[in-house]
Amino acid sequence: MLSLILFQRIAELFVIIFFGWLIVKVGILKSEDSRCLSMILLYIIAPSVFFNAFQIERTPEVLSMMAFSAVLALIFNVLLILLGDLSAKLLHLDVVEEASIIYPNSGNMAIPLVSAIFGTEWVVFVTLYPLPYVRQRGAEGVPAEDPAEYKYSGDFSRRADVLPEHSAAGDCP
Repeated sequence: MLSLILFQRIAELFVIIFFGWLIVKVGILKSEDSRCLSMILLYIIAPSVFFNAFQIERTPEVLSMMAFSAVLALIFNVLLILLGDLSAKLLHLDVVEEASIIYPNSGNMAIPLVSAIFGTEWVVFVTLYPLPYVRQRGAEGVPAEDPAEYKYSGDFSRRADVLPEHSAAGDCP
């Protein structure tokens, strides 16, 4: 039963992807508009979902499950950093390929699936999963001068001088 529900929810996501492709092909939106839609998702929708997820009663059971989720997120973060570093060395990956291993895009798929399958009260546990990645990306950064030459160094002191001066949201019409 659960696998059927999961299949239905994943199929719904593919229908959404198909309609996104279709509205670009028909000309309603241009592919460049995806940047603005991403900014809306990143700066408005995602924080709203996170904020709403934490509006639950904090019972001892919920707090212990949140702590367990946070510990698992940290463990997976460390494992993916090690896997990304090892893969980059063995397979001679560039920085983008290595970063795609280290920083999974877990929130955009997992949060809607968990919400649809288990209900909104379970979203709080999923929102804890991407938090170490968000913290890691913000601390590590990518040099604005030449991102192609960037290599993970573990040096978290470079944060102030790694990002470009302009805001990405400023590119939206």
